[in-house]
Amino acid sequence: MNENTIPAVEKTVQLIEYLGSSEVPLTRGELAEHLGLSASTCYRILQTLQNSDWVRKTDGTRYRLSGGLLSAIQNITEESNRYYCLQPLLTRLARETDLGCKLSVRMGENQITILRADPLRNVHVSGKIGGEFPLIEGSVGAVLLSGESEREVARHIRNCNEDIPEKHDMSLLAKRMIFFKQHGYVENEANRWKVHAMSVPVYESGRVSAALTLLGWEDDFRKERAESLPDTLKRYAKECSEYLQ
Repeated sequence: MNENTIPAVEKTVQLIEYLGSSEVPLTRGELAEHLGLSASTCYRILQTLQNSDWVRKTDGTRYRLSGGLLSAIQNITEESNRYYCLQPLLTRLARETDLGCKLSVRMGENQITILRADPLRNVHVSGKIGGEFPLIEGSVGAVLLSGESEREVARHIRNCNEDIPEKHDMSLLAKRMIFFKQHGYVENEANRWKVHAMSVPVYESGRVSAALTLLGWEDDFRKERAESLPDTLKRYAKECSEYLQ
């Protein structure tokens, strides 16, 4: 467990995710057993979530997620719906490159994954819908911040609360942004999860509105593929931009 996190909040998030992934409502005992919680702690978490209508009791003993969550995720849902027409393009991109891909947008000081697609192979790198990362991180950050001034970029770095390399070494983001301006795409080699990524911008009304990204391991971006991947990615990003016009 990370020393900078709050255990009760972590368990609450895990409980919400577990309920969300279950096809049937679950009892308090089932939730406590799965999450390794005491009966009293599980009860208090459920009561707190019920008070906000994030969780609702069914059949007197079982719990499921409730409509109160909708207000909390409304902005994310609206953003995702706006871009949903691009899902077939991401699916084609994943199949053509045999790599996982995702579409990310900016939300405050974070970047969030709103669409994803997987290749046909069984073992691959993928992005989680709703996955949230610091705005300044990786190739996605360099693309989403490409229209910002140096002063604004420096402000975003100062505002980042995550312990990531880009926070401690401003040159990492600066080098990626320079490379992007020169080549129209940007890569980041193995990040904190040992994942490689390549990103390009998706434009809407002449501005960068999203980042389209290919995900893989080091071998997926080997030299013999490196020449074709940027052009393929740019081609799909152009199609995405045309859909959004």
